[in-house]
Amino acid sequence: IDALVFQKDVDGRYTYVNPAFCRLLQRREEEILGCDDAGLLPLASARAIAASDRRILDAGEPWQRHAEKLLLPNGEERSYLTTKTPLRDNAGRIIGLQGIATDITEHSSATEALQAEKGRTDELLAEAEHMRQILLSTLEDQQLADIQLRKLSQAVEQSPEAIVITNLKAEI
Repeated sequence: IDALVFQKDVDGRYTYVNPAFCRLLQRREEEILGCDDAGLLPLASARAIAASDRRILDAGEPWQRHAEKLLLPNGEERSYLTTKTPLRDNAGRIIGLQGIATDITEHSSATEALQAEKGRTDELLAEAEHMRQILLSTLEDQQLADIQLRKLSQAVEQSPEAIVITNLKAEI
């Protein structure tokens, strides 16, 4: 299984990790068990995970399908879709939590690229609409000029001796 599967006690120490979890951190299981996130991950990631874990432990409710960014010890940032649930003993008391996290980095990157491309497409469409409006305006101006030219041509044909050409302000 490629997903990360883990269990923690109420203090945030790992009590179980699967082989995919070990591969991700490039550590043996024995090196992870008993550690909390602060001992395994960069501080920013450890704090974010501890905060989400605390919400689950305090509320006693599952935390399903949340996207989390995780900064790994090697500096690489990965995105995970995570589900966490409280672990209870036979008396119903919360004794920890368990979770499963699926790497969605490639999906997230593709989604971000698609959104950026959509933004560029929207900009191009807006620019194309602006150009269309300019062309329509120019076409209308050209049509008006053609009409005026036809009228002038008819006037010249009707009275060739008395033609005075003026501009739009009636100036000669």
